[in-house]
Amino acid sequence: MKAASVQRALGVFNMLVVLFIAAPLLFVVAVAFTPTERLALPPGGQLSLRWFEALIHNQGFVKAFIRSCYLAVSAASISTTIGVLGAFGIVRHKFKYRNILETLFISPLTIPAAVLGLALLQFFLFLGWYDRFVSMLAAHVVVTIPYVIRVVGGSLQGVDEQYELAAQNLGATWFQVLSRVTVPLIRTAILAGFLFAFLISFDNVTVSMFVAGMNTETLPIRMFNHVQDINDPLIAAVSTALILLAVGAVVVFEQLLGLQKLFRPTE
Repeated sequence: MKAASVQRALGVFNMLVVLFIAAPLLFVVAVAFTPTERLALPPGGQLSLRWFEALIHNQGFVKAFIRSCYLAVSAASISTTIGVLGAFGIVRHKFKYRNILETLFISPLTIPAAVLGLALLQFFLFLGWYDRFVSMLAAHVVVTIPYVIRVVGGSLQGVDEQYELAAQNLGATWFQVLSRVTVPLIRTAILAGFLFAFLISFDNVTVSMFVAGMNTETLPIRMFNHVQDINDPLIAAVSTALILLAVGAVVVFEQLLGLQKLFRPTE
């Protein structure tokens, strides 16, 4: 009886935690369907889709969303490529300055985002790259690489090096060992690192605010600027659309690959 009571209590506690986390999202979704001109909860009158229609016709938000997706995919692809090679070099090779190199890769995690954003701003102004896509891409790659190295490096440490040595003894080159032996063994970690990099890049605000200009405004910055200037339910409609896209992506990904398979530890 005691074990069952403890299990029930833990179940109730977990449910309360989930409700506490999800409650703000539920309020945002409810506000998105209000027909009034201002944020109101509960929504006044009948539920309406007017703000979702306004969102579709708002070219500023549409362009910012497309730009954010393109930027996040580009940054995740570059950081995953560099991160896999960096993790392989740090974990598999022993050289004099390995600890310094690892610290350098992880250093963006230890620097306050505002300080990092200001430093990148000054650097891009010096190069004349301000308000360019390449500067935003470089900034997001700097921010996302540490996460890829952490995820991939942790998985790579769990892979027996004997597999790679056996392939080398059979005449495989370094690239063949990496592409045909190592990468298949850590592919789930690589995919997880890519997803982390994509989400962090897409949702980044602090660093992006320093680097972005009128021509490189991302969706989070667009939302932040809109809230400062206008108090209407359009921002709730944007947030609801992002929530639905995230849930839809999780469902599709679960059906195609399976989240349990994706995050299963590498054997």
